[in-house]
Amino acid sequence: MSTLVKDARRARTLMAGTAVAAALALTVTACSSSDTEAAASAQPGASTEAAASEPAADDTVSDEAPAADDSESVGDDAVSDEAPADGGVAEVEAAIEAIELPAGPEAGSDAALAWDALMSPVGEYAAAASYAAVIDAFGEVQPYVQIKSAEERHIDALIRQLDGFGIEAPANPYLGKLPAPADLESAARAWATGEVDNVELYDELLAQTDDRRLTRVFTNLRRASLEAHLPLFEAAADNGGSLTQEQMSELGHDDHESGQGGGGQGNGGGHGADEDHEPGMGGGQGKGNGQGRGQRQGA
Repeated sequence: MSTLVKDARRARTLMAGTAVAAALALTVTACSSSDTEAAASAQPGASTEAAASEPAADDTVSDEAPAADDSESVGDDAVSDEAPADGGVAEVEAAIEAIELPAGPEAGSDAALAWDALMSPVGEYAAAASYAAVIDAFGEVQPYVQIKSAEERHIDALIRQLDGFGIEAPANPYLGKLPAPADLESAARAWATGEVDNVELYDELLAQTDDRRLTRVFTNLRRASLEAHLPLFEAAADNGGSLTQEQMSELGHDDHESGQGGGGQGNGGGHGADEDHEPGMGGGQGKGNGQGRGQRQGA
């Protein structure tokens, strides 16, 4: 019996060992499967994260690029805004200041005052040359054409004054040497300022003379700048830089500044006064009372 019992016990022990070995094998197999699945599941996740991170980098670049474009656009706008603000006026002013002027009459004399009114950078010669430059660049545009004609008559009045003082006036040293502003609106605004400067010049000159004839001329030229030329340039500046002839007429300016003369029978004679009150003769045709028109400066 004892031998049978021992054999039975040995058999059970062997069976138990075999079962344990089988269980261990199953456990190892299960663990290997889990590791493989974990590794497999980990790789798609990594790919997904990498793929997700790449668009994020692309988004960052695309977000920054428009910012750079915007800044460049702002810079371009800033340059384009600055250019019309000057309109080339500084270049004109520099050209005027660079003109070498001949020596004038003795300082403090009435002749020197008339000379300054003619030759100053804000005087009649410079104004006429400035308007001529605009006409050369942009054509026969108003009010530049009419005001240039008026300036030429103002120049004649001052030359007559210098002749009376025994001084020969030189040719216009500014003519043909000044550039035009970049556009008509810039020109109109600049010359409106120029007319204000011209009025201030005559204020200074009038305070330094007691000569009746010279005072009369200066007063009339000052009035022309303040009451005729300045309003025209201001209106032109508000109208894009120029005026039509109809707009000129609405502002009270026809093709010529003129004064009404008196009436006469048949062929009537009329008299108008210019800056220095020298009479200008004009003839008018008509039946009965005729009207004559004489040119007047500084109307």
